[in-house]
Amino acid sequence: QRDATYDMKQDDLDKVADYLFKTEEWTMYELILFGNLYSFYDVDYVTRIGREVMEREEFYQEISRHKRLVLILALNCYQHCLEHSSFYNANYFEAYTEKIIDKD
Repeated sequence: QRDATYDMKQDDLDKVADYLFKTEEWTMYELILFGNLYSFYDVDYVTRIGREVMEREEFYQEISRHKRLVLILALNCYQHCLEHSSFYNANYFEAYTEKIIDKD
């Protein structure tokens, strides 16, 4: 949970969003970057980016540390959707996290 009094400049958030969209294969750096900033973005953007990450599951499952980061990211996206009453999208992330947890 982030401090609600802290705010980010939209220009800075846009730069990060542009960087993330231009990066085809995310490493730990991009996963952590998005994981640290997701709460500053609107729920539609978080859902779109989150789904893209989840759909590349095979790429991230090969490295256990990446797998854990993707699971945490999915949980963060789930929480963000719930907090913004985006229940349809929350269902997607809930199902994804259940699938990943059941695999272990």
